[in-house]
Amino acid sequence: MQSPTFQLLRVHPGDPALVHVDVYRLGDAAELQDLGLDEYLETSVVVIEWGDRLEGFPAARRGTVSLEHLGAARRRLRIVEGPAEWSW
Repeated sequence: MQSPTFQLLRVHPGDPALVHVDVYRLGDAAELQDLGLDEYLETSVVVIEWGDRLEGFPAARRGTVSLEHLGAARRRLRIVEGPAEWSW
């Protein structure tokens, strides 16, 4: 199993695809353009780890989630804030 920590962008196939972006080492949101992130935002679910480091990133459909470790194979995902269409 590869750790996504050492990759800036990793695509997990699906419908839609899940794109994990780790921006810990990036300086600002402008550097995301080099990754081709714009096209993923149109067609995929994009999760940006360390997103609070990106001032100036478009906030149109941005939200915040938290992950809680519950055990060896269990996690709890909680939507902290997000667009209305995230509600169910």
